[in-house]
Amino acid sequence: MNKKRYFLTALLIVLSLGLFAGVQDTLKVLTTPQFAGAYYAAFARNYLGAEAAGRGYTGVALSGSSEMGLINPAVMRPDSVRVFVELDIKPSIAEPSLDFAPRYESAVPVGIVGIGMPLSSKMHLALCYSNPQSIVLKDYTIEINQGGQLIARQPNYELHQASIMANYLPSENLSFGLGVHNQLHRIRDSIFRHDFHRDDHNMYALRIQPGMLYERGNFAFGLSALLPWKINWELRHVDYQQVLPWEIKTGVSYEKGQNRAALDLGYRNYKAENELFKDEMSLGLGLERRDDNRIYRFGYMYKSGVWSGTILLPIHSNLDDVGDIWEWQETMTILSDEQHYLSAGVEYLFKDGSLNLSILQAAFGEVYTTHLQMGLNLRLSVFTRKREIRS
Repeated sequence: MNKKRYFLTALLIVLSLGLFAGVQDTLKVLTTPQFAGAYYAAFARNYLGAEAAGRGYTGVALSGSSEMGLINPAVMRPDSVRVFVELDIKPSIAEPSLDFAPRYESAVPVGIVGIGMPLSSKMHLALCYSNPQSIVLKDYTIEINQGGQLIARQPNYELHQASIMANYLPSENLSFGLGVHNQLHRIRDSIFRHDFHRDDHNMYALRIQPGMLYERGNFAFGLSALLPWKINWELRHVDYQQVLPWEIKTGVSYEKGQNRAALDLGYRNYKAENELFKDEMSLGLGLERRDDNRIYRFGYMYKSGVWSGTILLPIHSNLDDVGDIWEWQETMTILSDEQHYLSAGVEYLFKDGSLNLSILQAAFGEVYTTHLQMGLNLRLSVFTRKREIRS
C-alpha cells in the first residue's frame, strides 16, 4: 500500500508539473524576425517630435510645426520654409535573462531631418527622414567548444522612413492631411541557434496615413490612422509573413490665452501580427504654457501591454554538421511592456527658429526606458540672408 501511495503521489506531482508547464506563457514559434516583434516595442520605439514628447506625446488635435505631421499630417502649420533636425537619445537597459550582461541600445541617434513649407494659405508640405524604431542587443555572447571560445553577436532591427506629408484647408476650421511613408525595415545578425551565419536583410513597406483636424473656437478635434501592410521575409532558415498592424489615434485640445491642453487616445491592432498578442491601447495627457519666448510643457502617457513571457529562439534547420560544440541558451525573457511615462519639455523661440528639449521617462512598469530629444527648427531664409550679407 505504501508503495502504491508513493507511486500515486509521484504521479500526481508529475501531472501537476505538467499542468503548470502547460500554462506557462511561452512563444514557441515566432511570426516575425525576433527584434521586429511587437514585444520589443517598449524599448525599440522612438517617440519622434520633441514638441509632442514634452507634453505626453500628444498632438493629434494641436496645430504646430512640420514635425508634428508624423502624428497627424493635418496639423502642420509652417509659416515659412523651414528646415528641422532632431537628435534622439535612449540610454541602454539590461537584458533580463542572458549571461554576460548584454544590453539593449539604440544605434541611430538621428530621429528626424526634413523641410516643411507653406504652398499657399491653404496648403502645407513637408519632406522628411525619420527613425521610428531602433534596437540592438549589444554583447550577446555565445559559448562554444565547452566554454573554450566566445562568439559575440549584435542582433538588431532598424526602421528607416522617408515621408511626404501634405494637408489642405478647405475652410478656416477644417483641414485634411495625408502622409505617405516609404519604410525600410532592416534586420542584421539575427539569432538562430547552432548557426554562425550573420544575415542582413532589408524589406520595403508603404504606409499610408490620412488625417483630419477640426477647430471650433477654443476647442479642436483630430483624427489620424495608419493603414496596414504585409512583409514577406525570406531568411536563411525560415520565412516570416509579418503584418504591420493598422492603428488609429484621436484627440481633443483646448486653448485659452497662453495655455493649451490636449488629450490623445490610440489603438494599435497587434493581434494581426500574432493572435496571442493583445491590441495596444494608449492614452496621452499634455499641458503647455507660453511665457514670452519660452514654452513649457508637461505630460503623461500610458501604453498597455502587448505580451510577456519567454520566447523559444529559432534553430538552424540542418544540425548534421554542427555537433554539440554550442552552449546556447534556448529561451529569452520578455518583460511586460505596459508602461506609464511622465514627460517635460521646454521650447526656446528666437528670431529665425526654435530650439526644443524634452524628456520622456517611464515611471512605472517592468521596462524602464528614457527618451531624450533635442530638436532645432530654422527658417531657411537665415542661410540665404547670410549669403546676401557676405556678398
